[in-house]
Amino acid sequence: MDKIIGIGEFDIIDQPGDRLITHALASCVAVTFFSEAPKVAAMIHIALPEHPEDLVVLPKPGYYATTGLPMLIKILRQRYGCRPETMNIHMIGGALSVHGRDTFKIGERNIVKVQEILRAHGLKFNCDEIRGTVSRTVIMDIAADSMTIQYQRIVV
Repeated sequence: MDKIIGIGEFDIIDQPGDRLITHALASCVAVTFFSEAPKVAAMIHIALPEHPEDLVVLPKPGYYATTGLPMLIKILRQRYGCRPETMNIHMIGGALSVHGRDTFKIGERNIVKVQEILRAHGLKFNCDEIRGTVSRTVIMDIAADSMTIQYQRIVV
């Protein structure tokens, strides 16, 4: 079954035939996790690096790297028993805007914050599909142990 990961969402799959899909990553960052033992895949679609201090209720914890990523890592470790050495982690997205000025540099700030959090948790990761100026769609297939990245012809 296909599970669509929207902005600020994350999900975990452990059944053959399940896929995780997120669309239109521009300045947003997706972080994907594959674990062989146990056989688990997870994805989060992060919009912003940090939540505002005055925000009391988080509408979607995955919206912010500082809330969603630690939460997902905790679930993978505690509920599924994933260990750092068994996880294959990728970061995708964090594009720069070429239309006008990229004043806030959200993509770059997302990349830096995600890297900080992953390192703080002792996790090794690949970040060969970051930055640039294209929008990306990511598809994870647990049965095939594969991740596909599709590039839209849209320049962000």
